[in-house]
Amino acid sequence: MKQHVELLPSDKLATQVRGEVDDLILYFSCGKDSIAMWLWLRQFNFTIHPVYLYTVPGLQSDTENIAYYEQFFERHIMRFPHPIFYKMLNNLVYQPPERAAQILAFDLPNFGFADIDKAIVNDYLDGRPYYAAMGMRQADNLDRRMMMYQNGVLGKKNRRYYYAIWDWTVDQVGKIIAESRVKLPRAYQFAGRTIAAIDYFYMRPFREVYPDDYKIILEWFPLLEAEFFRYDRLMNG
Repeated sequence: MKQHVELLPSDKLATQVRGEVDDLILYFSCGKDSIAMWLWLRQFNFTIHPVYLYTVPGLQSDTENIAYYEQFFERHIMRFPHPIFYKMLNNLVYQPPERAAQILAFDLPNFGFADIDKAIVNDYLDGRPYYAAMGMRQADNLDRRMMMYQNGVLGKKNRRYYYAIWDWTVDQVGKIIAESRVKLPRAYQFAGRTIAAIDYFYMRPFREVYPDDYKIILEWFPLLEAEFFRYDRLMNG
């Protein structure tokens, strides 16, 4: 049976990480936890390299969010495709049959977060030691709590991850955001969180608020509309 690992409190963990590295790759989703993480880490004088992973390229909603947070934090935020974007294309998710051969012929790469880390380290950090900070918290759900207790909150093997605010409560997150007076993305007004997937439950409010962005999503995943038809039929009998 796999043993639980020792988990340092976030303040002691930050001190340890700061003693090991100057550079942090900070994965910034524009969500409340990643905002709180960035606000908190500023006090430790890391050189922060923020990166945003887009699920679909070219969305105006993403552009608006990134522009606001770049101005607030006074840092350029790098943009990379999220691994799920290529995975969905390679798995032909929401694709009509006539697109299948063309997509498969592109032989698009499948990659993960470790590959993004490596690209950033090689191109922007000149190979310097780093950790990749992520705003996941154990209180989010049981799966995350179990993952952290089994694997730890600081990775040094396959990937140098760092769950900077792993032990924070939602009240702590809300407090630091309120004190800084930073705004949350508009998505919190209609979905209660940032958009984390391309499916019916995330896209239904999204297409009403951002119809032009929804059209761009349909250009990449045309059969997403079938999800709306399916759920509407189920819910309306």
